[in-house]
Amino acid sequence: MRPRNKYEAEIVRMSEKLPALSAKQEQYAFENCFKHIGYRCKDSVWCTCCGGEFALGGDVPPILVSIEGKVTCPYCGRELKVEQSRKKKTGVMRTYAALTCVRGDFQVIRQFFVEKSAIKPSQFPDNHWRKNEPIWTCITEVVQNWINLTTGKHTVIARPCVGMSFYEDNWDTNAPMSIKGNERDSKYNYLQDVFIPGCRLSSKLRKLGLFLPAVEFSMPRLIKSLLFDNEAEILLKNRQFSILHEKLRRGWGPFGGDYWHAERIAIRNRYIVTDASMWLDYLRLLTRFGKDTHNAYYVCPANLQEVHDHYVRKAQREREKQDAERRRKQAMSNEAKYLKTHGMYFGVCFTDGKLSASVIQSVAEMAEEGSAMHHCVFESGYYNRKDSLILSVKDSEGNRVETVEVSLKTFEILQSRAKCNGTSPWHRQILNLVNKNMDLIRQIKEQHTNQPKQQTINKQSA
Repeated sequence: MRPRNKYEAEIVRMSEKLPALSAKQEQYAFENCFKHIGYRCKDSVWCTCCGGEFALGGDVPPILVSIEGKVTCPYCGRELKVEQSRKKKTGVMRTYAALTCVRGDFQVIRQFFVEKSAIKPSQFPDNHWRKNEPIWTCITEVVQNWINLTTGKHTVIARPCVGMSFYEDNWDTNAPMSIKGNERDSKYNYLQDVFIPGCRLSSKLRKLGLFLPAVEFSMPRLIKSLLFDNEAEILLKNRQFSILHEKLRRGWGPFGGDYWHAERIAIRNRYIVTDASMWLDYLRLLTRFGKDTHNAYYVCPANLQEVHDHYVRKAQREREKQDAERRRKQAMSNEAKYLKTHGMYFGVCFTDGKLSASVIQSVAEMAEEGSAMHHCVFESGYYNRKDSLILSVKDSEGNRVETVEVSLKTFEILQSRAKCNGTSPWHRQILNLVNKNMDLIRQIKEQHTNQPKQQTINKQSA
């Protein structure tokens, strides 16, 4: 996009005068943007930094069998982390390096797209085009962020991206750089892996606490926040990087979080928060349970993970208790329905002298049965099953032994469960007791079924 006004035209003019990277700066980017790895296959290692292949033993220090071993490449002198692999090439590795400079009232962040690939030379014939060039590198400037230190206005100059691509940063390196209209686009605010030597910061930003390398931050976003947000300045100067990162990531304005008072307590006690997301969740849990978030004892725990998990478990237990209470209240509304469908069986009880079985006479009693026996007779809503009759079996001392479900269609025992859905020592005796008295349950149902028919006949006769 062409400059739309004098302001943008001046930025473009200054951009064209920015110097290219020197050979030393490019070499620094290639050296520090990628890991130094050597791939080991059998007794040889090939270096992804220079492409050299060498055998183990001799003048080369021996390597442990562990993939965590390290060795020095005899060709380029770099220390390599050895990985056991049969790879013959690395593919194209891509990352970003940044260079900062000051031009007039602008702080400029220049982003360079760094690419590298390596091929094992011995795997290709002499006429292969990469035979004499096992390592390929490329560095291209793709984005310039111009931030006005007086107004905070952000202007982006960047190369276009190739259309119809799966990657938003598939830069068209042959196209010229031009002003872009959307400076908030994520592809213009990548995190850089390294800062190239020669970076300069304005005196204003240095007074605000900015320093290099601030690798974990998006520099344009951080600078804009520092210019007009005192909270960001305080967090940066007190090395509360995790909280600052969370603030920038969530887009909180000046003192926009809910726990600035807790942040000040952490700063006064020199307590460095290493995981701001977990720490803020922990503070919310403290507020939920009525703890004092103005007390350093709670705000600055020695083991954040442990206390966080403790309150999470406490919250889970509270939620489970609330859910159980809600289900209980909902079940109580079915009390009348349970009375209507099973009321004729209330009072049924039979015993053999040692064990006694009685029909559960209310939804509340069924809830007590499920809680005491640790099974799902209440949670699964057995009180709503018209064709099932639930009996509680107790011993001579009144202790619950098993819970029995009887089918009101076939008059058979469907299941008989002890605590935790187990089986008690009296299981067979309980089955015999219920089966012997099954006719009593059948007679009650038949009487109740025939009674409405008799009333209908009497009405017709009258």
